[in-house]
Amino acid sequence: MQIRSLRTTATAAMRAGRRGFSLLEVLVVVAIIVMLAGLGSFYVFREYERSQEKAAHVRAKAIAGHLQSWEMDHPGQDLQSLEQLTQGADARMKPDEVLDPWGRPYQFAKEGDVWVVSTSRNNMVINNVSPPRR
Repeated sequence: MQIRSLRTTATAAMRAGRRGFSLLEVLVVVAIIVMLAGLGSFYVFREYERSQEKAAHVRAKAIAGHLQSWEMDHPGQDLQSLEQLTQGADARMKPDEVLDPWGRPYQFAKEGDVWVVSTSRNNMVINNVSPPRR
C-alpha cells in the first residue's frame, strides 16, 4: 500500500511543476506551421498557373481546329472574330470557349496556310496549326 501512495505522490509532484506548454514552445510550433503553409501554398499556386497554361493550350488547339473547319465550309470568306464561331446555325463553339483561362479573348491570324492562335497573356503564341494535308 505504501508503494502506491509514494508513486501517486511522485506523479502529483511532477504534474505540479509542469502545467502546460511555455510560450516559446507554442511560438515555435506556430512558426513551423506557418512555414509549412507558406511552402504548400507556393506549390499550389504554381500548379494552378501551370494548369491554366495547359488549359489555354488545349483550348487554342480546339479553336485552331474550328478555324480550319470554318475555312473549309466558307471558302473565300474572311472570319472577323471568334464570336462568328459561336453564333447562328453554324455555331461550332460555346461563347465562353473563345476566352482564355484568364478571361481574355484569344487572338487569331492567318499567316499563309498556317493559323496562329495566341492569348493576350504576355503576347505568347500558344499554337501554330497547319492545314491538314490532302
